[in-house]
Amino acid sequence: MSTYVRELSQALSEKGYPVGIFTCRGLPGNEAQFSDHANLKYIHICPELADCSKEVLYEHCASIAGEIIDYTQKENLQFDVIYSQYWISGIIGEILKDKWGIPHIINFHTLGAIKNKLCVGENEPAFRLNAENNLMSKVDRIIVPSLYERENVVKLGECVAGKIKVIPAGVNRKLFRFMDQSQARVQLGFDQPGSTDMKILFALGRIEPVKGFDLLIEAFSTLAMENSYKLIIAGGSSADDPLIKKLKSLAVSRGARDSIVFPGKINHHQLPLYYNAADLTVITSYYESFALVALESVSCGTPLAATPVGVIPELMDGKNSSRLGCILQLPGPFNWADTIRDYLLQGWQIDAETADESLAPYNWPGIANSLADEIDQLRREGY
Repeated sequence: MSTYVRELSQALSEKGYPVGIFTCRGLPGNEAQFSDHANLKYIHICPELADCSKEVLYEHCASIAGEIIDYTQKENLQFDVIYSQYWISGIIGEILKDKWGIPHIINFHTLGAIKNKLCVGENEPAFRLNAENNLMSKVDRIIVPSLYERENVVKLGECVAGKIKVIPAGVNRKLFRFMDQSQARVQLGFDQPGSTDMKILFALGRIEPVKGFDLLIEAFSTLAMENSYKLIIAGGSSADDPLIKKLKSLAVSRGARDSIVFPGKINHHQLPLYYNAADLTVITSYYESFALVALESVSCGTPLAATPVGVIPELMDGKNSSRLGCILQLPGPFNWADTIRDYLLQGWQIDAETADESLAPYNWPGIANSLADEIDQLRREGY
């Protein structure tokens, strides 16, 4: 979500649209990232809430909205539209909409009800589900990043179909680019110079049940016993995360402890090294609204083994499936292991022309144009 906000805001500002980003989380360096964009203002509010849980943030929505209102009055700022990211921001956005009388657009990014339905280990609270349902009925537009997510939203609220607009996320092709695999491995310490024997799988995401990392470890443990395989599972806030500890224990119990690496959270600008070092990016998620990882991997020339979630069915359509990787359902770890093994034995790679063709619809300037068009449409409808 942070990648989406940053890239889209910068693309809009470069087209001349003034953008204000309000956030409680002030990460070091964020202000510097945005300083080169004349139309982009990064506004850090309520810093005392930066590390709070979703449950605590939910209780402070009204006070956060009040801080935003006070700031805009003090700085004499006016906005034409509110674009909320995630359900908590949506609650705040509705308060601002009532105060300012401007349209409110939302991108949920994920939906609690869908997470609970598709993954047994997920247990999103009732107050989130109620808030999302309420927001669907109140907001003026719902932006979804994929056809897959459009279906999910319609199933939850059939009356909102007319509010939904499919606008995908994009990928930064300057950052996520082809590199020499051997050099990437050496830089990350995964290989000796010139070594090509090891097969590396890469998985990236928040450490939570819906990502299916337990299934991936089960499947990988079969491969690790056969040959020189390494699995990198990146993400998570710290090594003390209970879910990371659980995954590490699973790896030990399956005899794959020495073959699985948990590097934790990776700096965004380091990610291309990991994609390029890998032979295959694996997405075992039960649910993704978009799956930005898939675009980033293809942009680096690394094929995919992925479940049919988010943008993956559109990205890997009949024309591209054999060139970009393979789509798998979730029947069990042994089927995953067999498919991954067979795919790796083929030594498949994505060439630059295929990457360019496949990723053409997912460029940030075009996405910024689509969102601007939708805002103009809202104005024509009466705002």
